[in-house]
Amino acid sequence: MKHISLKRAKEITSKFSSQKVLVIGDAMIDHYVLGVVQRVNPEAPVSLLNVKEKRDMSGGAGNAAKNVATLGAATTLLTITGDDPAAFRLKEIAEAELYKVYPIRDGSRPTIQKSRYMANHQQLLRVDEEEKHPVSPEIEKQIIADMEKLQEGITAIVVSDYDKGFITPNVASAIIAIAHDRSLPIIADLKANHVPLFKGVTAITPNRKEAHEFLSLNWPDEKKPPEYLAQELSKMMKSDVFVTLGDEGIYLRDREGEEFHINPARKIEVFDVSGAGDTVVATLALSYASGATAFEAGELANAAGAVVVGKVGSVAPTVEEILEMVESEE
Repeated sequence: MKHISLKRAKEITSKFSSQKVLVIGDAMIDHYVLGVVQRVNPEAPVSLLNVKEKRDMSGGAGNAAKNVATLGAATTLLTITGDDPAAFRLKEIAEAELYKVYPIRDGSRPTIQKSRYMANHQQLLRVDEEEKHPVSPEIEKQIIADMEKLQEGITAIVVSDYDKGFITPNVASAIIAIAHDRSLPIIADLKANHVPLFKGVTAITPNRKEAHEFLSLNWPDEKKPPEYLAQELSKMMKSDVFVTLGDEGIYLRDREGEEFHINPARKIEVFDVSGAGDTVVATLALSYASGATAFEAGELANAAGAVVVGKVGSVAPTVEEILEMVESEE
């Protein structure tokens, strides 16, 4: 099986720290409540969680930004938040995770927060605080104006779409115009209803279920193999297509029609897949900006994803961890 060499991986990743990436999309706070369950709640037939630790991390587009920053690049996140205390908390988290956030405050929605209650690495409950609706014309104009201000010196754009209202047709057009004018790679992690807005971007990264949705196929009733999904999406989008397959790796079809099943050489023990898609997007963006081919970018992204699924929570890999994974696959 073909794999990227450790030497080439080092050549590409050595350039990550010289990149400047603009991440655009729906940010949120991932709030974790960790504890142990030793008995049933006497008030109701549910588990009683004895809390041992609370932890806040960037989620959504924030997790993509965190991944880019952890890999060494200068990173800026443009997003919307509520006009609430959680918006300040998101900024604190961003500073701790070494990226800059430019929040556009929208009083019609709260800052998104997803709270996960966990015991022994198992999720007991998730509570979402969000209000999903498209941004107003005024907010949309501000998003576009801020993108134009933040474009100076950037070497790649990441679109992290969670369909919470940030991405509109006008915002999508502005992103593509900036990338076209500056000859920048755009790596887009999209929801199905926004796929037509991003035709022609450098790469898209659907998982297996999303790939079916992009092609208007019912999952799992009309289940198709990865090669079919990648081929059809590549024709439709005129982009490199990376279909992520969990512990089966990534199926790639590039714009020239070449196809690769990028599969880890060793078995991965999966603890938590949350945020792994953001890791793949971040690694692809930096790899393309650093001169990698689609295959090389996919190899590094697959190694990065393998690192993070072995950890709990929306965590980010380091360059060193990616290189260790690559070395183990040679």
